[in-house]
Amino acid sequence: MEVIKKVTSNSSIPANLLTSIRTVTNLFKNSCYYGWLQKHRSEVLDAFSSCSSSPNKNLQLSYSTLILNYAVLLIESKDQEGQYQVLSAALEIAEEGNVEVDSKFRALVAVGSLMLEGLVKKAALDFDVLSIAKAAKASKEAKLAEIGSDIELVAKQS
Repeated sequence: MEVIKKVTSNSSIPANLLTSIRTVTNLFKNSCYYGWLQKHRSEVLDAFSSCSSSPNKNLQLSYSTLILNYAVLLIESKDQEGQYQVLSAALEIAEEGNVEVDSKFRALVAVGSLMLEGLVKKAALDFDVLSIAKAAKASKEAKLAEIGSDIELVAKQS
């Protein structure tokens, strides 16, 4: 965590930030790191939160991948508090206007997954996920339109 804090506190070096977020994202490939990732979830997400609004497309994509990976991990572990935090971060990416298509797609997949399999569907609806889904559905990008439709369907299920 100390290395992550040091790297993320100096955003003038985007290459270091990109390397560190990719390193943390790669920890999800091995289940022996799941405990550490869950224990430090808040710190990790807070440290990298600036990546969502970065003009650097690679940072955006890496951050949305981190969010998606956390969504999957927290659904499996049934961590409701963590799911709320990840939902909030994913919705922030999905609402952002200048986010790259693949980043927005991964954020929307995280939202849909949390709504379908997780414990935060009501919270997503309270955050007006339907308007985000409608905007995605109206996109010219086929995969955004498809995930927007999927989120609408999940929202309508009881």
